[in-house]
Amino acid sequence: MKNAHLRIGQLEFTKWTQGKGTRFSVSLDRLIAEPASSEGATTPAHLISVFGNDSEIAAIAAAASCQESFRIEAPGVPESRITLGDETQQFRSSFALPGRKQPFRHLVVLSKVLADSRPETSVELPRVILVDRDPTFVLFRLASTFGLPALPDWSSFLFSQLQRQRRIESLIGLGCAPVAVNAIKEEILDWIGKGLRQGTLHIPDENNIHWNVSKSFAHEPPSPEIEATA
Repeated sequence: MKNAHLRIGQLEFTKWTQGKGTRFSVSLDRLIAEPASSEGATTPAHLISVFGNDSEIAAIAAAASCQESFRIEAPGVPESRITLGDETQQFRSSFALPGRKQPFRHLVVLSKVLADSRPETSVELPRVILVDRDPTFVLFRLASTFGLPALPDWSSFLFSQLQRQRRIESLIGLGCAPVAVNAIKEEILDWIGKGLRQGTLHIPDENNIHWNVSKSFAHEPPSPEIEATA
């Protein structure tokens, strides 16, 4: 927990009952949210990861299910109000710390948009939310999501196409550098085809392809290579 104040924020929710408010405040270690459209506006969020005690986490989970809004304050993130929308997905766990009798409760809430952006889903969307803007990671996830024929060496080219065509935008993040990709499968395939015809992209003779992407949510050195076969 060294220097935790530099990477952990606060998420607050106030529950009102018969005119009386009860404030719940939990620690926020991960966040993905849209940039605020205007000052004071409630911002759509795609992911929160929070931890606290039993009652705090229960209140936050219930509020997220009811599409309530939360106030957030975190390092490098503008203070704002967020909401996760309807049809959220929630995941809970617990973890213990030395010297603490009761374990912390951990809650992760995904918006429907982020949940549908996962590779294992069959939903095809024109907008994909990704937790990192590294070009290799972006191409790896797009290839997994859309079933694209892609090679790691094509990462820089495809990322530059996304930027040139204004199909990628930065999102607000805590503990990550999220982006939204606004492109459909056919459009990306067209860029790949043009790159191959122009000789900018090449297909190697060998069949083994190595994607050197991190499995971690945070910014850390890449994990051992993930091997795939073309």
